[in-house]
Amino acid sequence: MSNLKSKESKQEILRNGIKTDFWKLILNALDDSIKRIEDNQKDISELPADQYKLENELIIKKIEFLKTLKKTPDNLIDWLEETDNKEDDFDPYED
Repeated sequence: MSNLKSKESKQEILRNGIKTDFWKLILNALDDSIKRIEDNQKDISELPADQYKLENELIIKKIEFLKTLKKTPDNLIDWLEETDNKEDDFDPYED
């Protein structure tokens, strides 16, 4: 039961943290990074096709990663809501 209370407490900390200026500052920095990366995407248009494809895929993955970072508190809240966060013990020698 105390483990459940601990999960709820952690979720509340995350929910409150999302509302802070600190988190808003982080979101602004991530948005600025996304914008800079998107601007760099325009700079690669003159590259040969194979190099352009590689650079463009890298840019797309960077943007996806930054967007995932923006969702970190929500992802943690969802993870804490799961009923069982324990790692399974797959001991092959256990009977």
